[in-house]
Amino acid sequence: MSKIECLFTIFPVLILMYATFYFMPYFVGKKHIYGVSIDQEHKNYNYFIKLDKEFKKLLSLGFIIDFILVFILVFTFNKLELSYFIGIIGFLLYESILYIHTHKKAKKLKSEIYSKLGHIDVDSKLIVDMDFINKKNKIIKKFKIIYLIPILFTLGMSIFIAFNYNKLPDSIATHWNINGSPDVFIDKSFLNVFKLIGTDFCLMVLLYITSIGSIKSRIKIDTNRIEESRVENIKYLNKIGYLFLILMIIMTTQFFTTLLSIKTKLSTAMNITTLLVIIYLIATYINSPNLKFNSSYSPEEDEKYWIAGIMYNNPNDPSLMVNKRFGIGWTINFGNPLGKILYIAIALLLIFSLFSLIKSLLL
Repeated sequence: MSKIECLFTIFPVLILMYATFYFMPYFVGKKHIYGVSIDQEHKNYNYFIKLDKEFKKLLSLGFIIDFILVFILVFTFNKLELSYFIGIIGFLLYESILYIHTHKKAKKLKSEIYSKLGHIDVDSKLIVDMDFINKKNKIIKKFKIIYLIPILFTLGMSIFIAFNYNKLPDSIATHWNINGSPDVFIDKSFLNVFKLIGTDFCLMVLLYITSIGSIKSRIKIDTNRIEESRVENIKYLNKIGYLFLILMIIMTTQFFTTLLSIKTKLSTAMNITTLLVIIYLIATYINSPNLKFNSSYSPEEDEKYWIAGIMYNNPNDPSLMVNKRFGIGWTINFGNPLGKILYIAIALLLIFSLFSLIKSLLL
């Protein structure tokens, strides 16, 4: 890979990481600021406005330094692989440390303000809408069945590839450069093919669990317009359900066309479609009824169940997934038995990926 291609690969990722953190306060709804639950009228206090400006200033400074460092590594020392590691992993660590620092400050400010006002943190009155719950359960059952289609397709294609192993190319592409040409290959072997198929199948199962968990996550009804809120939430659940289905189908199709070395002009179209679906899914979540200020109370609003505002740990809550306080989408309930398994699986996957990256840098 040339130096220019290396820069064009790293910089879009860095810019996306920077923009995501910079604009995150606008995406998380009106009830939270840097992982802390807060009333809307208090969110506009000068203390929190200054805290937000300080976070963005330090984030921008770190981004500029990282940007310059990547340039130096690529053009001065010719360290392409190291520039990937420091540029992306280093900036991610910096963002994480900066967020935790800001979260602690926001939590302290909230405590000081509420103690002065004699504020009671949350109204724990819980409203249960059985009619809505029944409709939601029907949607969950529907997608549990529909999502089995790409899972079964993956299983069927895996069996097909196993029976046609001898027809696979001797070198299998696993990475493509900015021009769309394959630049990383692995030799054909039973172990390598099995690892690729196994990885895809595990990703599909993980996406299945995540998708169902997202639909099952607690929905909040707008207390000022209950009837309209019910209709909006039903439409919202169906929409994200079908968007996840499209993602699963595209991922499966892309994987097997790659493994079988099927040259198709649809590859670019599928990549663009995947990006558009993800963007639309994010936009759908940001505009979801759950993020409105007048949404009803739910157990995950209690501050004591959150670790750094990003990890939810409530053994008394049966929900597998809940809405994030900082970030787009859902987070896993560590207090749920299945949640513990998923956290361990994700941690092992990250450790394995990091080990593989470090190993490739040293070789």
